[in-house]
Amino acid sequence: MPPRRPLFCAVLVLACLSTGFAAPPDLTVPRRLIDESNAARAAGDHAIARAKAAEAVADLLARPEPEQDGAWLDHLEKAAFAAADAQDPTTASRAWQRTYAVRLATRPDDHPDLQRARHHLAWTLGQLGEIEPPGPAGGPALLRGTVWERGFSPLTHSGPEARGIGALYEEIHDGERPVIVLEKKKASRAALEELAPRARYLHVATHGWFAPESIRSWSDPAPIDTRSGLGSRPSGVEQVRGTSPMLLCGLALAGANLPEDALGRTPGLVTAEELSTLDLSNCELVVLSACDTNVGERRIGQGVASLQKALQMAGARSVITSLRKVPDEATKELMLDFYRRLWVEKKPKREALWEAKKKLRDAKDERGDPIYTTRDWAAWVLTGEPD
Repeated sequence: MPPRRPLFCAVLVLACLSTGFAAPPDLTVPRRLIDESNAARAAGDHAIARAKAAEAVADLLARPEPEQDGAWLDHLEKAAFAAADAQDPTTASRAWQRTYAVRLATRPDDHPDLQRARHHLAWTLGQLGEIEPPGPAGGPALLRGTVWERGFSPLTHSGPEARGIGALYEEIHDGERPVIVLEKKKASRAALEELAPRARYLHVATHGWFAPESIRSWSDPAPIDTRSGLGSRPSGVEQVRGTSPMLLCGLALAGANLPEDALGRTPGLVTAEELSTLDLSNCELVVLSACDTNVGERRIGQGVASLQKALQMAGARSVITSLRKVPDEATKELMLDFYRRLWVEKKPKREALWEAKKKLRDAKDERGDPIYTTRDWAAWVLTGEPD
C-alpha cells in the first residue's frame, strides 16, 4: 500500500479534534448559563435573562483556540439565540460575529450554516442600527440564486477604512478641504446622488453585486461548442431580448437588505446604469473597495467591466476596482497605504497602487512567512488616466 500524502494526515488530525481523540472542552458552565437565561426569559425576568446570556457568551469567547470545536460553536450559537430572545442585540451580535467568522473560514458561501450565521448577524446588527436586517426569504428577484439572496453581510473593516482615509486627507490639508464620511444608514443612494458631483475623490467601500448567469446578458459570449459549429448561436431576437450588462451589476448601499417595494425595486441596490448617470466630471478618482464578487467568472468579467465603464461614462478620470473577492482586512490595509503614497508622497496613481500592492505581497510575519496571499493584493486594477 503506497504511503499516504501529508495533506491527508493534516485533514485527519483536524477531524480527530472533533471526534474524541482530543479531550473535549468542558461546556458545563455556559450550558448552565444558557439554560438559566432561557428559564428567566420564560418567567418574564429579562434582566436576569440578559445577564446570564452575556455571561455565557463571555465564557465561550474567552476559550482558547484548541477548545473552539464543533460543540463550542454550537453552544455559542445557542448563547446568541438566548441573548437575542432576552432582547440584548449587543451581546447577540458579539456571538454571531465570532460564529460568522468561524463559518466563513470553514464553509462555502452557499452552506446553510454560513447562511444562517450571516442572516442572524445581519439581523442583530440591524436591531442596533448598524445595518438593515435582511429582507424576506428569496430576496430581490434580481439576486435570487446568488450568494446575496438572503442579504448582504456586514464588512467589519469598511468603517475603519473609510474613517482612516478621511482622517488622512484632513491631516494633509489641515482641515481646509472638507471631507464627508458616510456610514451605515447615511450611506444611501440619495446621499451618493447629492454629494458625488462635488467630490474630487470618491471612495465607496461596500459590496458589489452581480445577477446570476441564469439571467441572460446581450454580452454573454457564445458557448465554446457553438464556435465549433456543434451548437446553435443565439438568434438576433434572442440577443435583443438579452438584458444590458449594466443592469445586471451594481453596488449595495444603505437599504440593500430591505424588502422590495410594490414595483419590485430595492432602495439600496444601485445598478451600473444608474451610476453612469451621475455627474463625476469633477472626480479625479473613484475607488470601489471591498467588493464581494465571489460569483461566476463570466459574470464577474462583465460586471467589473460594466462598473468601470459606468463610472468613466459618468466622467471619472480614473477608476480602481477589484477583479475578484478580496478579504476585508487586506483591502483596508492596501487602501490606506495607497492613499498615503498618493497624497503624502505625491506619486502617480499607477505607481502608488503598485507600491501598495507590493507592500502586501512582501509583508512577512515574525517567522518570515508571507502574511498575505496573492488574492489579497493582485486583483486590484486601475483603469483610465494613470497619473
